[in-house]
Amino acid sequence: MTMKKSRLDHILYRLGYVSEEHINRALIHQKQHGRKLGSNLLEMKYITEEQLTEALSAQYGVPAYFPPAYGIKPPEKILKRLPAEFVEKHVVLPLQFDAAGTTLSIVIADPEDGKTIAEVGRICKCESISVSIAPESVIERLIAEWYRGRPARSGSIELPELFNAEAAGETGTAHGIEEGGDEGDRVRRVLMVSDTVFLRNFLTPIFEREGCSLTMLSEEHDVISALRDASIDHVLVSRDMSGAFEAWIRREENRELTPEISVFSTISEALLDNPVPYATCVSTVLRSLHIVAEIRSSSCDPAPPYNLICRDVQALSRAVGLNRLAVDGLQMAALLLVPADRGASACAAEGLETGMPVFADIDRSIECARSLRFPWNIEGALRAVFELVSGRGHPAHHEGSDRDAALGAQLLALVWHRHLSIRSADLKRGNSMSAVKTGLRKTAGLLARSDLIETYIRHIEQSNDSLQSVSYQQLFIVGEAGTCVDQFAARLKCLGYHLVRIYDLEEARRMGERLSPTGAIIDESSYPGDILGCRELFSHGPPILLFAVTSDGNPSHILDLFDAGFDEVFTPPFDFDLITARIAKTIRDRSTSAAKTIKPGGFSAEFKALSFTDLIQALGQSLKSVRIGLVRNDHEQAEIYMNRGRPVFAKCGDATGVEAIYRVIGWQEDGAFLVEPEDVFPRANIDASIQSILMEGCRQFDEKNA
Repeated sequence: MTMKKSRLDHILYRLGYVSEEHINRALIHQKQHGRKLGSNLLEMKYITEEQLTEALSAQYGVPAYFPPAYGIKPPEKILKRLPAEFVEKHVVLPLQFDAAGTTLSIVIADPEDGKTIAEVGRICKCESISVSIAPESVIERLIAEWYRGRPARSGSIELPELFNAEAAGETGTAHGIEEGGDEGDRVRRVLMVSDTVFLRNFLTPIFEREGCSLTMLSEEHDVISALRDASIDHVLVSRDMSGAFEAWIRREENRELTPEISVFSTISEALLDNPVPYATCVSTVLRSLHIVAEIRSSSCDPAPPYNLICRDVQALSRAVGLNRLAVDGLQMAALLLVPADRGASACAAEGLETGMPVFADIDRSIECARSLRFPWNIEGALRAVFELVSGRGHPAHHEGSDRDAALGAQLLALVWHRHLSIRSADLKRGNSMSAVKTGLRKTAGLLARSDLIETYIRHIEQSNDSLQSVSYQQLFIVGEAGTCVDQFAARLKCLGYHLVRIYDLEEARRMGERLSPTGAIIDESSYPGDILGCRELFSHGPPILLFAVTSDGNPSHILDLFDAGFDEVFTPPFDFDLITARIAKTIRDRSTSAAKTIKPGGFSAEFKALSFTDLIQALGQSLKSVRIGLVRNDHEQAEIYMNRGRPVFAKCGDATGVEAIYRVIGWQEDGAFLVEPEDVFPRANIDASIQSILMEGCRQFDEKNA
């Protein structure tokens, strides 16, 4: 009897990769444009190819295939076993033979296509086939790369990006030809494949204005001739002709044609609504609002940590499944909020509850939100925030009329409460996390729902874990598909660990020698006769943590596993959340032991985990007295001293004072830091506030890289 497969949308939702809203929107898109649900979720950028691969693996119960780095491919003698026409038609790829040369590993988009798998076995003359799965888009990209020598495309670009000179790699003016340039300078040539004739007259002047020459064709011969005879920079294909166009360029005689392609449905609406790239617009607005926020809050002491607030808002809104517009809109709303004086008279005048955030200039904030004309309800979110903090609203009050704005308001209120009302300086030494948890949980039903509060607490804990980590935490999940270790994988991924899913012990050994993971979680039911020798598998590199998952709760067997070198053994009944917490604690303890050379109270991390500007603001707000040692990947070093939250000394190479800090800002994510408590300081060479230093440093960096 064949077991019924789980639905892909259910699996993606269970893994936490999509929300119900994402699925509903993708289903609507599927009804309009066809294709599989996973392909629509990919196109709408709700999931990544890696996430879809993982979900398909769980759905079909076969191993997932993740492609190697570009340029690495199977030997030619393996690829030649299957003709290009066959792999393109059936969306399948040969990978490798086993050591005996009898079993062929393949990756296929539909592992239930027994006819194709049998045909592969017949053509390649192999005794058996080992099947793995990947999305169609991944396999088609690899076919183009491995069989046709085409560079792998990461996917179609958004139409507005077509007119972005930086993205196009141009150095000319808006009209494509730089004044006084060489004869080689020319406008970008765009071919539109569509049979909608009226678009030609409508769109041609728009493209010319943006420095593009537009040609519209619909017949195969004309399209192929244009691609061969002219220097076409980009091809726009209407949705209804995308299938025909793909068939044209797949013909043997057209295989060398590799234009950059975007597929569109309603191009006029896309162009008119998005005259410039969205990402560029949002980045500009956020940077401008940040400057305005610093000016509006200049009298606040201490200054609000807007960088940290925006970072938390962004992470938290993504964690609860809000879409990109909502994430960006909430960051804008966070920058429009300005703290008020925390005096008792101010609280009484506003009728605010003690301990809640207090905001000033409310009407001006709403006026600014209205003037932005951003396509998300920033104004509604701000009004809801003010009602929540004043006690005149309830977390669920607005969810019926505008769920996203109501949800966003709760997130804003929580984040501001954490950074404004739960002051680090008031927290007991060594018990700060407990105080933050208590302070946030007290607002349940006042500022936000309990589940949102717990999500925020988990985010804070994960951030703290990442900050205190001294190395990149990578875990191997070793076991056959469908085993209980998959439950651990989903939860550990939510905690921020990088997971490598492995289905074979020998493969785990080879990858362990190459990757040196932090630990490995091994399912005994997948390898009952081999698990006691697992410690030897990982004996050729740095020692790693080993966790065994077994259904045998016999005490003697558990002792055997410990004697075999396992650090933890987990037996039924499996409380997955509790076991995941134990794994994370064991890893933290190992990391703390590895960091024993750091002074008590100190910590280290890379800028990728916590940016330099966020670090300085956090230390300033908490009034820390510390020495910060910094090192860039090219070994350039710097040191900064802060006395009760104020920078007093800095040195970076031959630069000193604020100039040294400006230089470190220019490192961006290229570097790491070590923070240690300090009470002895060198002679001061800085007399400026954190905010003024950071604003000027960022301004200088922007000018230098403009």
